[in-house]
Amino acid sequence: MWRRGAESTAPAPPPRQRRGAGRKPDRPDPALDGPFVLPHRGLVREAADRWFRARGTVPDVACEPDGHEGLLTLVALGCGTGVVPSLVLEHSAVRDRLSVLPADPPPEDFPIGLCVRRADLRRPSVAALWSLTASQGSGPSAEK
Repeated sequence: MWRRGAESTAPAPPPRQRRGAGRKPDRPDPALDGPFVLPHRGLVREAADRWFRARGTVPDVACEPDGHEGLLTLVALGCGTGVVPSLVLEHSAVRDRLSVLPADPPPEDFPIGLCVRRADLRRPSVAALWSLTASQGSGPSAEK
């Protein structure tokens, strides 16, 4: 395993589509005033919940989809601001329809894992990826 952070910025619909735009929220960071689209469960939801608690805020949750791509689609449709790992945002089909908002402090890092069949380690592209992850600090192990 290696560490990959939750996006230190929150994807949001373009300002003209954001609900509640123009009102003055009582939150420390008005750019992150909600409503929010958060994962229903999992590591990202737990990290988002801890992040909101650390900020002393209770999110106005508009919806809680099961998948990240669904979450980003709802954000692109203007349902709210989402919190996703940067890896998910970078590879999303709707990333060009989203704006990225800075979050200070950013959500905490959390571990992600890489799994591969041992036989596939002989494939050059898989071996190259595997060797890159090993250089990320804790690195993956090739356990049996």
